[in-house]
Amino acid sequence: MNARRILSAMTGLALAGGLAACGSSTDSQPDSARTAGMADSRAAAPTPRPAPLEISFAGPSFDTGTASDVRFATDVSCGADRLNAFDIALPASARTSATASASTSAPAPAGAASAVPLVIYLHGGGFINGDKSTFWTNGFDDPAATGSTPARLLSAGTAVASMNYRLLGAEDDEGVIKPMTDVARCLQYIRYHADSFGIDPNRIALLGNSAGAGTALWLGFHDDLADPDSTDPVARMSTRPQAVAVNQTQATYDIVRWGDDVFADYADQLKPGLMKLIEAVPEGRRMLAFYGIKQFGDVTRPDIVTYRHNVDMLGLMDASDVPFWAANTRTPEALPLGADVMFHHPWHARALSERAEQVGLDATATWGEGRTPPISAVDYVLRALNR
Repeated sequence: MNARRILSAMTGLALAGGLAACGSSTDSQPDSARTAGMADSRAAAPTPRPAPLEISFAGPSFDTGTASDVRFATDVSCGADRLNAFDIALPASARTSATASASTSAPAPAGAASAVPLVIYLHGGGFINGDKSTFWTNGFDDPAATGSTPARLLSAGTAVASMNYRLLGAEDDEGVIKPMTDVARCLQYIRYHADSFGIDPNRIALLGNSAGAGTALWLGFHDDLADPDSTDPVARMSTRPQAVAVNQTQATYDIVRWGDDVFADYADQLKPGLMKLIEAVPEGRRMLAFYGIKQFGDVTRPDIVTYRHNVDMLGLMDASDVPFWAANTRTPEALPLGADVMFHHPWHARALSERAEQVGLDATATWGEGRTPPISAVDYVLRALNR
C-alpha cells in the first residue's frame, strides 16, 4: 500500500494539472453535511454546497424499457476539453435540484424519491477512438443477457450515464493517464453535483468495454485520488466506484507484464518474447502512446517504469479494492499475433481472476470464447448498488 500511495500522489498531479478548469461551484456557503462521496479514511474540511446546475433535459430517443418520464441530458461538461463531457438519463424517481431550461421538461415531480444509484458507461476504442453516444443504441456487450442495457438499468430505477474522455494522439506525450484521469475527474464532478442529478454519490458503478474496461478497473483498484485538503471542492470527492463490470478488458496497462502474467502459456511460441512481437506488428507503435514515449527502448527508463506501475491494474489490486465482474468471451484463445487478439484475449480475464484469488478480492470472471457468465453484468452491478 505504501508504494501505491506514492503512485497516487503522482496521479493526483495529473488530475490537478490536467483538469483544473472543471466546472465547480464555490460561491455558496459551506455545508458540513455534504461529505458524501469523499474518501472517508481521511479527515476533511467542510465542502461547499454547489449551486444547482442548469441542465437541458429532454425526452430520450432510445429504448427506456418499462421506465417512463425519463429525463435525458447530453454533453454535460465536466472539464476544460470538449471531450470532458457525459450524457445522463434519469428515472422519474430521481429528484433533482438542477434548474431546467425553459425549453425542456421540468425536474422530477414533487414526491419523487431522491438519491437513486448511478451506473456510468465508459466506451472502448483503444484510447484512440470511440464515443459516448454509441451506448444509448448499442448498449453494453453482455454475454449473459439480451436487450438494451440502458433500458434494463432505467427500468430498475437506476440512473445511467455515458462518458467521453480525451483520446491519445499518434505521438501523444501524456499517455493513458490522460484519459483515465479525465474519467476520475468527471466521476468526482458528478459526485459533487449529485443533488443536481438526484443520484446517491455513494452508489455508483462503472461499466466498461475494452479501453473503458481497463479504465474502470484502474479506478476500482487504484488508491482513492480524492484530496480532502484541496481548495477545489470537486477534487475532494472520491474517485472510487462501488462496483465494476467490464468486458473485453486488458488485465494491466503495464504491457511488459503481459508476457509473464497473461501469455506465459505461449512463452515457447512467442520467442524471443512478446515485446519483440509487439514491436513487429503494425499496431505496435500505437502502444508507445500508452506511455507518451517515442521508442520501445524507453519502456525501461526509470520514469516510465514508475508510470507503468501506476497503470498496472494487477499490481494495484488488493483485498480492500472494489469487487468486479469481467468477461472476455468474444475472442478466441489463440496466439496473440494481432492487436485484437492481443488486447482482448480471454486470458486477460483469467489473469485478473487469478490475481483476485491471490489477494482475496471478490471477483466474478469468465474467459473463453462463447462462454456465459453466471450472472449478467447489469444484475451484478444492481445487486452491488442495492445491498
